[in-house]
This record gives sequence, C-alpha cells and structure tokens, in this order.
Amino acid sequence: MSKKIFSAVVAVGMFAIANTASAATVYVDADVIGGNNDGTTQADAFATIEAGLAAAVDGADTIEIYGTFTNSAEINVNKTLTIKGMSGATINTSGGNYVFKITAPTVTIQDL
Repeated sequence: MSKKIFSAVVAVGMFAIANTASAATVYVDADVIGGNNDGTTQADAFATIEAGLAAAVDGADTIEIYGTFTNSAEINVNKTLTIKGMSGATINTSGGNYVFKITAPTVTIQDL
C-alpha cells in the first residue's frame, strides 16, 4: 500500500516539475528599429506593450519597457507578472483613460 502512495507522489512531483515555466524577460521598446521583434532581447524588442503582454508567460515573466508610448485605450493586464519601466520609460494616455486595467492577481508595476 505504501509503495502505491509513494509512486503517486513521485508521479505528481515529476508532472509539476515538467510543467513549471522558467522565468524570462520580455522586452518592449518604442524606439526599436529592425530586429526580429520577438521580444527576446532589447535589440529584438516588441514595438507595443500589448504585444509584449501577449507573449509573456503567466506567472513567470517580467516585461521591461523602454522608450515613450502613447496609448488611447487601456491596456488589459490579464496575467500575473511584473512590468518594469526602465530608465526614461514613459507611458502617456489621452482623455480620461487609465493606462492599465489589471484583471489578474499579483501584478507588479515598477518605475512607470
């Protein structure tokens, strides 16, 4: 009986390890020119915050924002992650809109 319980615990543990996403940084830069725009480096950064959010892994990734953005609509943050404004990063909004609409738990926004 105890062998069955041990086997089940080991199987569950292996599944949890296999499905753990590793944390990565997703880069977003308003001023990036060229590159492949896959967000894996600052030189290859996404051009929009929305594209960076779409690519980010829920619960694992950090989005680094560079440059100046002007948004006319709220950006829906529906993933648990960290959004960091890097040196000089600015997000402007027009009208009475908020910049971010947070719909996920445990979202951290730093230096914006």
